[in-house]
Amino acid sequence: MRKALIAVLLLFAVIVLVGCSTQPQPAPQANPPDKVPIDQIPVVNNQPGVQPNPEQTNVTPPPAPSESFQGDVLAGTTDPYVTYNTNDFNKSLSDGRMILLVFYSSGSSKCKTEQVLAFNAFNAPDQMNYNNFIGFRVNFEDNANADDKAIAAQYNVTIPNTKVILRKGVIIMKDPDLWSQVDYVNKVGQAFGQSLN
Repeated sequence: MRKALIAVLLLFAVIVLVGCSTQPQPAPQANPPDKVPIDQIPVVNNQPGVQPNPEQTNVTPPPAPSESFQGDVLAGTTDPYVTYNTNDFNKSLSDGRMILLVFYSSGSSKCKTEQVLAFNAFNAPDQMNYNNFIGFRVNFEDNANADDKAIAAQYNVTIPNTKVILRKGVIIMKDPDLWSQVDYVNKVGQAFGQSLN
């Protein structure tokens, strides 16, 4: 009995010593390096998230597009992503371009998150390279001007984050869901009759 008690005490001592000698595991990072908290997306021209900082979002700023626009070019070169204005929109319609309208609300964390993915898609020339396509970010609710409100009404957009793809001014796709970077590439590709998947 005494040997059994000693064996139990030795076993207990070994367990305690082994448990105390293991190194504590580091606490998980609150924000992995490839994720950027919404509140860290910078504000440019009083528009939150307009042009993200590449160091924070892994987005490469676009080189200068080959043509000029009245709206700010947010991303892309061959197929630019531009702030909505009626002059650029009407010119794109008359040029026969396929058009993506993204209705954006700076007050929506989902919209801010998705904008980084849109920038990434438009800045990837191997993915968004149709030569006859343009995307417009339309302010919705906050910061919306009369032109923004008119285009939302024209295409019956009632919630932010809605995407509308137009061919010759006619809706060929309307989607209120969140899109990933792959969704941007694939859904635009589907509108052109192409897809990566």
